[in-house]
Order: sequence, then structure tokens, then C-alpha cells
Amino acid sequence: MSDILKNQKQKKVVEAFLNYNRNKFKAAESIGMPRTTFRRFLDKAFNNPVFKDLLKSNTPDLNKDTKVEDINIGPNRQVITSSHKIRTLKELIHYCKIDLNIWDIKKHVINSWGSATNKSFQVKVWLSEKDNKLTIEDIKKEFKDYSTKYSPVYKDIKYDIAKTGNAAEIAIHDLHFGSLCWSKETGANYDIKIAEEMFMDAVYDLYNKIKPFSPEEIIFPIGSDFFNVNSKLNITANNTYQDEDCRWQKTFIYGRRMVVSGVDVLSKLAPVKLVVIPGNHDEERSFYLGDSLESWYRLSKNVTVDNTPTPRKYWDWGDCLIGFTHGSDEVKGTLPIIMATEVPKMWSVSKFREWHTGHLHHKATKSYDYATEQNGIRERILPSLASTDSWHKKKGYSGLRSAEAYIWNKKSGNEARLSHYPLKYDK
Repeated sequence: MSDILKNQKQKKVVEAFLNYNRNKFKAAESIGMPRTTFRRFLDKAFNNPVFKDLLKSNTPDLNKDTKVEDINIGPNRQVITSSHKIRTLKELIHYCKIDLNIWDIKKHVINSWGSATNKSFQVKVWLSEKDNKLTIEDIKKEFKDYSTKYSPVYKDIKYDIAKTGNAAEIAIHDLHFGSLCWSKETGANYDIKIAEEMFMDAVYDLYNKIKPFSPEEIIFPIGSDFFNVNSKLNITANNTYQDEDCRWQKTFIYGRRMVVSGVDVLSKLAPVKLVVIPGNHDEERSFYLGDSLESWYRLSKNVTVDNTPTPRKYWDWGDCLIGFTHGSDEVKGTLPIIMATEVPKMWSVSKFREWHTGHLHHKATKSYDYATEQNGIRERILPSLASTDSWHKKKGYSGLRSAEAYIWNKKSGNEARLSHYPLKYDK
């Protein structure tokens, strides 16, 4: 190798070494050079008159009796100083220019020896490189910051809707997006691709079915075990392990995109109100989803998002009052009194009161009649599109998969219940 080429290599190594505060590991990594090769070029640079002065001028002003050992092993690092002057961890960090934005302190030890008038100190510190991987909180903040700055611009839609007094509710509960089921074990295959197709099929079908009723508003509950798990550990909010289809980042991103696609379809017919309901599988994740959707639609007058951190949400439409909850936490039989206690004003002016819950994946209806039918409360346990997973299959729990829509009239209450069945996936 020619002297010019050697000097060019050594210059590259020296610049990286100085730019990364004399950290050989980070410097070698920054220029894509093996550490053994990097050290060989650096040793030669110290003896090269071209770079000797540059390296000396950038060397810490160490006392003659000070020794510094800096050992890198993978993501771990050990720094040892032996000196009369460096006596504390703080002095070592300052003296050796250790960047605490890059390194975490695992432990340190201070030894001393000698007489009171001539004492020497050895300071050892063990470091580990910080984990700079993104967390769900980082992704949430990044998406919110990005979407706040670059939220898509939705044109205001002038809806040509007759004053029918009707509103539509789209009920696609307990989707368990991300769940993985194998047909030979559970009776039907299920993954994020199938879940997305089923979700969008339901949206289009229910859109066409509610359209003749000319709804003035569409209420669309989201959450309630929309996601199958709550974290990257593939566990629920109650720490129950689940079979998952893919990486947690992909599940979250694809799930959010899917909801946006569905809402954009529905908002062509009428203004959409999204209410986010936490589930026992996705309590935290559903909140992050709601926060993302709130940022996404911040500039839209056609879509509103209610992501308030309450376990139950309420929606009133004329004489109708509907409560939404996942249904996994409330004590059996207490939903009527909960409604009357939490929203007494809405309760007092309503005639048609219902609770819509999920959790059990099958359809059922309960009535609570305290005086007359007009003052009664109905609880609807809504069905799910999700396939039966291995645990439910073992227990013998199953139901007819479906999604539903309800037509609510301001004066006459529930006018219609419309169903969508994913029959092509049951073959």
C-alpha cells in the first residue's frame, strides 16, 4: 500500500477517533471498519509524524502519573483511572469525556492506597451502551408530532341528507387484530391479512345497508379488544400470552391504517364520531390508537374522535342513550345503575336506553325493566368477526361470526338492526 493511501486510511481513522471522543468502538462502527483493523491503523497513526501532533493536541491533559485504561467489549465498556488527582466517579467522567447520553453507568469502585500525604486512587466504572430502540411511547409521540404537522387535509363535505332524524351505529367489536389461528386447530384461519379483508368487507356491506336510512350521523366505537395483545411481549393487559401473527410494530401500523380506510369510507355518507373503548386485551394499545386517530383527523370537520381515558363512553341521540363498554370489568347487573349515576342528565331526558358490550364474542340481549318498557334498559352483547383461537376452542366457546349496524331515530328509538356475516371465510 502506498504512503499516500496509508495516510488517507490513517486520517480517516484519526478523524473518527477524535469525533467520537476517543471511543474506539463507536469510531470503528461509524466508518464501518472492523475493530482490529481500526486499532492497527490507529496505533500506526500515533507513530506517524503527520498525525502525532494532532493526536497529542487532542489528548486530555493527563498528569504524568495518571494512567487510563478504556476497554470496549461489545456494548459494554470499562474505564479505569490510576492517579493522585482523579478521586471520584464524577471526576473520571469529566476527565475521560464519557457521554452519558450514550452510556449507562452499571457500577463503579474506588480504591486507594499510600500514605495520607501521598495517596493514590484507582477509579473503575463499568458502562453499558444505552438501548436506543424505539418504544411504543416513542412511536406514539413520533406519530403524533408528525401527524400534527402533516395531518392530511380533508375537504369539508356538504352532506345532502334529508332531516330523517336517523343516526347509524357501526358495531365491529372484538376484532382481535393480530391474532393468529390455524384452521386445523381452531376451525378457521385468522391473521392480519384476513382480519383486514373481513373488516373492510363489513364496512362496505354495512355502509350499503345503512345508506337507505339517510343517517345524519354515524357513531363508530373502536377498541374493545380491537388489538389482540397489549405489548411487544404478546400478552394482554392482564398478562395472558396470545398467539400473534407478526411483529407488534407492524400490527399497530396496519391496524391504524385499516381504521382510517374504514372511517374514510363511512365519512362519505355522514359525519363520523369515533369513540375509543379500552378492552381487557388492549387497554393501553387502544388508547395509543385513539391518540393517533385524533392526530390524524385533527384538521377534518367530518370526523371527531373521543379518546378520553374513561372505561365507558356515552352517546345520546334525541331520546336515545347508548352506553359503550367492553364489559369485562363491571359487576354483573350493575350497568343500569352505572349509567344513571355517571350521566344523570342524559339519563333523565332519555327514553330508549341501551348498553352495548363485547368481550364474550357472541350475541345476546338482556332487559332490565324497572317500571315500564319505556323506562327499561337493554344490554346487547355484540358479536365478533374474529376466529375462535386455540384457548376458546379447547374450552368449547364459539359463536356465529358477524358485525352489525343499528339505526337510531331521535323520537322512535331503534328502527333497525342490520347484520353482516363473513360467510366466505367460513368455508
